[in-house]
This record gives sequence, structure tokens and C-alpha cells, in this order.
Amino acid sequence: MNKIFKVIWNPATGNYTVTSETAKSRGKKSGRSKLLISAVVAGGLLSSFEALATGNEPGTPVGTGSGWVAIGQESQANAFTDGNGASTAVGYKAFAEGTWSSAIGAMTHAIGPASMAFGVNAVSTGQRSIAMGASSSSVGQYSMALGRYANSGGDYSIVQGDKSNAAGLNAIAVGRSSSAAGEKATALGNAAKATEIMSIALGDSANASKAYSMALGASSVASEENAIALGRSS
Repeated sequence: MNKIFKVIWNPATGNYTVTSETAKSRGKKSGRSKLLISAVVAGGLLSSFEALATGNEPGTPVGTGSGWVAIGQESQANAFTDGNGASTAVGYKAFAEGTWSSAIGAMTHAIGPASMAFGVNAVSTGQRSIAMGASSSSVGQYSMALGRYANSGGDYSIVQGDKSNAAGLNAIAVGRSSSAAGEKATALGNAAKATEIMSIALGDSANASKAYSMALGASSVASEENAIALGRSS
């Protein structure tokens, strides 16, 4: 019995293949078809980019330098004349003023050099400081404030929690409404307070109000210098 073969286009390999007469050929796409498909895809991508660009109003530079980035209505980024230290502002009325600073979010303000402000109304004033959270503020240099209305006022201070505050040099406050006002003071716990130099308050509502004092435990109070209060409500 004679076998009959034919040549068909193989789309998988991109060339013609010899096969049996029963095999079906899909045919080779014409150059016009390929061109039409490419045009449709490119048109869709351009439409997407156009829609994205329309939704983001460009901001303005402050200065004549290059390298700045400002995105959002009335946003402003400092543009330094030598091109070194340009800042980034993204969001409605975001303002990045310091060299290499970043202000991300509506009405954020990054003032300190290399500082970063994230969140509505966040303000980073200190050099290389970070403010993250609505209405947070990092005032001290190299300080960090995390949380709504959190404030790191002291240099090298760290604060985390809503309405928490670390005003002292190298102070640490962690917990909602916690406060470390003294130099090198530490307050850990909701509403914990370490007021004087090197005082330590550990636990919710713990209070170490004198220098070198320690209040360990919820609602404990150390109200004398060098005093230690240990245990709940002690």
C-alpha cells in the first residue's frame, strides 16, 4: 500500500514539516496578521500608561537642579543646583526640603538632611531621622518615631506606639502613650513613664520619676532617686 505524505506548516517549530496526508495544517500567519496583533497590544499598553499618567499630577522643584522627584498636586521637591542631594516628594502637598530627603504621603514634610517622612502629616526634622505614621514627628537627629502622633524629640531616640514620646537623648519609649523624657531613659508599656536620667519603667502605667530609679511591673512607682519598685502596684 502506497503512503502519501504532504508538507505542512508547524507553528511550534516555526518551519515546514513532512507528515502524513491525514494531518491538518493550521497555516502560517501572514505578516499582516502579526502586525495587526502587535498594534493592538501596543495600543492597549499605551492606553494604560496614559490613564496612569493622568491620575498623577506632577509636582514642582524648588531650585534649578536635576534629579528631583515630585508627584502629586502641589507637591514640592528640593532641587539642588549641583544635582547632588535631590529629594523626593510623593503625595498631595508633600514637601521634601532636605538634601536626599523623602516625603511620602499627603501633606508630609521631610525637612532634615536624608530624613524620611511617611504618612499623612508626618514630619521628619532631624538629620537622617524617620517619622512613620499619621502626624508622627522625628525631631532629634538619627531618631525614629513609629506610630500615630508618635514623637522622637531626643537625638538618637526611638519611640513606637500611638501618642508615645521620647524626648531624652538616647531615650526609648515603646507602648501607647509611653514617655521617656530623661537622658538614656527607657519606658516599655502602655502609659509607662521614665522621667529622669537613666530611669527605667517596665509595664503598663509603670512610673520611674527620679534619676536612676526603676519601676518594674504594671502600675509600679519609683519616686526616689536610685529607688527600685518591683511588682504590680508596688
